[in-house]
Amino acid sequence: GILDAVIILLLLYDIFFFNLNYGLNTPLNMMFYAALFMAVLYLIMRPYIYLMMVTFDLSILKMFKNALLFTVLGIKRNILSVLGIVLLVGIEFALLMLYFPLGVILPFVGLFSIGYMMQIYAAYPKIKEIMIDPYYEN
Repeated sequence: GILDAVIILLLLYDIFFFNLNYGLNTPLNMMFYAALFMAVLYLIMRPYIYLMMVTFDLSILKMFKNALLFTVLGIKRNILSVLGIVLLVGIEFALLMLYFPLGVILPFVGLFSIGYMMQIYAAYPKIKEIMIDPYYEN
């Protein structure tokens, strides 16, 4: 959890730093987009990391390596989960504009849990196919 928080804080710091310096020169612009890409990639990798953490006894380096591989291998499911989360956030903003009290309460009730459930629903079949099923076949 501490490592996860440190990585997220570093990525947020990078995004804010390069956003404030955006437009000064081309390398800083490229670093801003690289930080954005790494943040999105890490947010997609997180469910794989947590699923492997509770299921297998792996080192931290192997968990991150496997999560990166699973993120690439399950790209179709990951894109659909990201689109579902974007749709969920869009519905939240629409509720915020239409009926403010419900739009303020809903994120605390289900926005984050439903979004993370979508990510886990997209991540588990790939882990089951590649890591769990071969273990039980042996």
